[in-house]
Amino acid sequence: MLRILSVVLCALIAGAARVHGAELTVSAASSLRDAFTEIARAFEQANPPYRVLLNFAASGPLLQQISRGAPVQVFASADVETMDRAQLQGLIVSDTRTNFARNRLVVVLPSDSVRELRYPRSDISRHLFDLRPLCQTTE
Repeated sequence: MLRILSVVLCALIAGAARVHGAELTVSAASSLRDAFTEIARAFEQANPPYRVLLNFAASGPLLQQISRGAPVQVFASADVETMDRAQLQGLIVSDTRTNFARNRLVVVLPSDSVRELRYPRSDISRHLFDLRPLCQTTE
């Protein structure tokens, strides 16, 4: 996953670098901090004239910053809805938009767990819900 993310981010940064010079600002969701920090440093080492400035926060506040004029060359939202709002507001170049990651809910229990996970199988892929009431101790 990090390799794919690296390729996508480096392509976005490289494209923005050609347009904006040696300093680039990347505003990205907080959940991307580790990956984007590593990728930005690798990009800077491979492209010495360029400096990547990283700005991390929740996607909504990042969109607010951009809508108020924050100079951002790369925006990476944690969710499609925020990116859709950015596009509707004309804050991104639509043909540069790339979905580079996706999330999936995964529940992991130890193999010797005495808990049994029960969920409505037909709804599991369509709804997010609190799993705590669904986990019961079986003794």
